[in-house]
Order: sequence, then C-alpha cells, then structure tokens
Amino acid sequence: MALYLDASSEAGIADVIFSAINELVDELITKPAEAERLFMQLPEGVRTAAERKAKAAGEDITK
Repeated sequence: MALYLDASSEAGIADVIFSAINELVDELITKPAEAERLFMQLPEGVRTAAERKAKAAGEDITK
C-alpha cells in the first residue's frame, strides 16, 4: 500500500488516514489477540465448556 500526499492535499488528512488505520489494526489484530490471551488464561475445564457451548450455538470461539 502506498499513500502519496502532495503539497495541495488537505492539511490534516494524513492524521485522519493514520487514525483510521490504527483503528482497523486495533479491531482486527490487537483486540482478537488480547481476547485469545485472556481466554487461554482460563482453566482448561472452563475453556472446554465454553467451546462446547459455543459450538452448540453455531459459533466458533477458537479462532
């Protein structure tokens, strides 16, 4: 991906673009990784029960 802004570009547009990129990274990478880390800290029996309940509900929590 390349981003080219010349002198005639709106001031502050780069800030908006990079803020949007940061939000995407947070939602798509950081939050799922944190949720996985927390899930793995649960006792194995609790994780197994949660996975079983999610599977019965048609959800996949093991991503």
